[in-house]
Amino acid sequence: MPLCLALLITGTALRQIDRIHFARRRPHTADAAGLIALQRTRANDLTPLLLLTGQWVQITGWWMLAAHGPLLATAAAAAAAVHFRHLQEISHYAVHGVLARTARANHLLAEAFAHHPLGLGPVTVRRRRHVRDHHPNACSLG
Repeated sequence: MPLCLALLITGTALRQIDRIHFARRRPHTADAAGLIALQRTRANDLTPLLLLTGQWVQITGWWMLAAHGPLLATAAAAAAAVHFRHLQEISHYAVHGVLARTARANHLLAEAFAHHPLGLGPVTVRRRRHVRDHHPNACSLG
């Protein structure tokens, strides 16, 4: 059980690095355009990697915790489902090209941490269907 809890804590800490990076010295009175501009200047390829790694570390911790009884197994199933939904949402940002600094990093992170392990279709197909066909003006990365 201590290893399970250590993984849950480590995963949480890894995920919070991304949040702290984007929240530091954030103006509380900025309008939406100002916040978007600030986020774009802080975009990088490391904190999204830590965010996604943290998701999988926590999923592993919950999975291991499930072996410690039916109540914990139920909690673990619910928690893992939430983390899988988070992975889908994070990959959505990558498909739009706004998770990481570069298009290549967005593609690789989404493919390696969400699409491939979750059995989703290729990122290129999702990008074409979602961004280009569903709302083509949402992203200019073409």
